[in-house]
Amino acid sequence: MENLNSTRRSIGQVIFRHTPGSLISIEEWGVYGRVAAIKGSPDTDVDKNILCKKVRWFVSKWKEESEGKVRGYDVDVMEPDSLVAIRPEGKVLWDFIPKMLLECINPQCKIIVSSDDPSFSGQCPRCQSKLKQFRYVWFHNCGILLPFLPITQVNCPKHGRKYLYLNDTGRFRSSTWRCRECTYERGLGMLPCIDEVCRKNRQGKGDYLRGSVWNDPWVYFTQVVTFVNLKDSQIRPVIESNLKEELLLSAYTGSIKAGENNLTIKAVNDGIEKINCVKCGKAIPVTARFCSECGTPQPLAANIGQENKKQLLPDSLVTEDSELATFAILRDLQRTLSLKDEKRRHEEDKNVEKAQSLLASQDSFARIGVSDVLMINDFPLTYAAVGYTRFQSKPPNWLRAYPPLSANDTKIPIYTNCITTEAWMIQLSARYILEWLETNNLLNDLAEKPNIKEMDESDSKIWLISFLADETEDKITMQLQHTIHELIHSLSHIFLQSLAIESGLDIASFGELLLPNVLSFIIYAGESDVGGLSASFNQGLSQIADSVSEQMRSCKFDPSCSEDDDGACVGCLHLPRGCVEFNEKLSRAYAFGGKTKSLTVKDILVGFLDLKNK
Repeated sequence: MENLNSTRRSIGQVIFRHTPGSLISIEEWGVYGRVAAIKGSPDTDVDKNILCKKVRWFVSKWKEESEGKVRGYDVDVMEPDSLVAIRPEGKVLWDFIPKMLLECINPQCKIIVSSDDPSFSGQCPRCQSKLKQFRYVWFHNCGILLPFLPITQVNCPKHGRKYLYLNDTGRFRSSTWRCRECTYERGLGMLPCIDEVCRKNRQGKGDYLRGSVWNDPWVYFTQVVTFVNLKDSQIRPVIESNLKEELLLSAYTGSIKAGENNLTIKAVNDGIEKINCVKCGKAIPVTARFCSECGTPQPLAANIGQENKKQLLPDSLVTEDSELATFAILRDLQRTLSLKDEKRRHEEDKNVEKAQSLLASQDSFARIGVSDVLMINDFPLTYAAVGYTRFQSKPPNWLRAYPPLSANDTKIPIYTNCITTEAWMIQLSARYILEWLETNNLLNDLAEKPNIKEMDESDSKIWLISFLADETEDKITMQLQHTIHELIHSLSHIFLQSLAIESGLDIASFGELLLPNVLSFIIYAGESDVGGLSASFNQGLSQIADSVSEQMRSCKFDPSCSEDDDGACVGCLHLPRGCVEFNEKLSRAYAFGGKTKSLTVKDILVGFLDLKNK
């Protein structure tokens, strides 16, 4: 790396645009180069075990959806020590593409010159004018990148390749190579990919390189995995408590106040004295089986303080990286606020006007199936660049890992950036989901159908969390699990779009994380856009609820979007970045009703957001 040039970029620019293999503009030189390496240091803020799990999940999913098109990763032997988290320092090392092609700046000449020509002098050999980099490159979805050299067949009978120039019409199909000294002309032609692994994978089928301007967005896509980066000190007290099941469920059902580390304090003290009623919110003794205010049964009372406790949750839900644990700890962070809790607080403080405003907001969200909205003011997020693709940002294109940091190193570098930003965590109502499923006749084939009429919100939550965690091979159960996942993903995109509109921020500044096992999704803001979500939570809750109920009901590309694209396209639900599912497995039909072709449910009679208005 001694001969590499260097330039500087922000950490965000490095993570999302300038990882190894990308092309970068060097403004001070007036050229573009190929990023060869990133200067950085080991990122000790990243838990290597969680990082490994997230990378393994992402790569395995990509491998499955692309029929094995992954380079540099072997998920079967991937261990935490197989990877190394590197936090970029902002210094980018770059070089020129080998056999770089240049072009004469004289518009009457414009002949091309290869930098590896033995007679190369740095000037045009025909008119002695200055040269500039040729702006086109060849690339392939396997990851290969080459200079835009003429194919072998392009060769003037009189002058060879000495005076070739590009007759650029703006389209590769109609552009041609011409000789400046005679009338020779030939089309650009097609160049097969020369990568050996790619050729073997094609099994003899023709697959050709694509030409493009070097900075077109499809020439390089960084593949970034995002995840919640909670610290051990935040997770361990709850997970290692003797009351971990009860603590996690109390957060999930909302029977313990959000924020102020209430859950962690009770875990450290190894005891819970009082909880809030799961319905009315009144503080009651932890062993109370019924609320003294509203008479609602309390789901945790039978377990807390009893010698012969029954197991409430499957083991998979009480691990440190489970969705339930993530939900509970995020809800417990010092500055996390809950819509329900904020309404109760203002009622207790006799702030009638604010309490009534929050009650109206709570009712508006309840009508569209939302149980609670949580404002996470200190949302711990990690961006992890795990590799890159070309041509498209999703399977079935090849995913390529970054090269090791040195010739003697075997670890795969993952370029990471840990930030603290703000987020909304929206939890859907479990009973509302069950009613919606029943209305759409989606529970009829279940072997053990829930008795919804006898279930309140807490009963529904406990039933659904166990149902979604069931790792069965039963087809009916799996289809229903997929349905709920697609529903939550679709609603996440609609909420994100509404938040972007109401907050006035660019939609590309938001991202999503899904927690379907706890009926929740998270919408977070970029590091430079903190303030928009908190302002919406403090001042615009009702507007968001109203916007969600109508947002995306139609698409500017309808009827094509609804009929041909499953009700999700660039005109409505697709996000420019930040989607965890590559803008797939979602549809407006889940929110407003309609038909789909490739999703789990083909005919949705009543949309989720229209259930109470049917």
